Amino acid sequence: MIRFTGRSSATTVVKNKPTPHGFKVWVVAQGGLFLRWIWHKPGSSFGPIGLPIQRKRKRGADEEPRLSLTQRVVVYLVSLLPCAIYHVFFDNLFSSPDLFRILRKEGWGATGTARSNCGFYRPFVQMKAADKAGGSELGYNEVRTAATPDNLVNQIIWKDHVLVMFLSTVHTGADFELRQRKRPTARTAQSQPIRTFFGNEEVKVFPIPSIAAAYNDEMGGVDRGDQRRAGKGYDHHVSLSFKPKGSLIGSPSGVRLTGGSAFLMLLSTLTDQPALQGRFFELVTQSHQKYSIFASEGKTLQPA
Repeated sequence: MIRFTGRSSATTVVKNKPTPHGFKVWVVAQGGLFLRWIWHKPGSSFGPIGLPIQRKRKRGADEEPRLSLTQRVVVYLVSLLPCAIYHVFFDNLFSSPDLFRILRKEGWGATGTARSNCGFYRPFVQMKAADKAGGSELGYNEVRTAATPDNLVNQIIWKDHVLVMFLSTVHTGADFELRQRKRPTARTAQSQPIRTFFGNEEVKVFPIPSIAAAYNDEMGGVDRGDQRRAGKGYDHHVSLSFKPKGSLIGSPSGVRLTGGSAFLMLLSTLTDQPALQGRFFELVTQSHQKYSIFASEGKTLQPA
């Protein structure tokens, strides 16, 4: 979410978010850098801007599974990246076995948490419900796995302080990695197994499933990007009449800003120039230098 409190038909309200009111943007990120993104316009007739229209299913034809609008955003954003093999991580807002099958068909690996109503293995869903009620069948750090009937997607549950549900086309649930964990402060019935495991120790180093370790390491790219924007953006409020204009062009001396209001937000209009975006981020994210942005025509980015 990009904060904006002015009047606009393009703003969205998402309650319980750090930025509840503003422009909604769908982003694929790595290490806090936004690689590709598409804008979102609220309303049943709109949604993610630029998303290809899903063709109608022909009667009797064996076609790929139908995805929700939110799930199609994942496939579309990854398709905008340079042609390569990717391992994509996302949370349970997007996950379903059908989405993972399509990503696998495209040659991309995927790992994500899942919700009980996404089509997950029924016995595991029942175990999740029992865990919520404080009657978990699993001990702390115990793993159970089951493949989908077509053997294309792994369904994995892991008992942390709560029972976590994963889908993956990369991890099997059989591999473990050493991690340092702190004893949780929660004292619910769900967290009893982990409190028993830690005993009086505040910190322990022990193996946890590789899928959980990788998910914790790789998730949060968008959140880290939001932190970068908050810490390295321009230090004034956006005017209600703010309209990004101008363009970025490459030059031997670096990146040049020309023609009108040259602000960091200008970068969000350059979705078709990934090479230039990378150069721009390389300049402005160097921790040992600060760069000034000049709005007048012909000025270049120089160390302050």
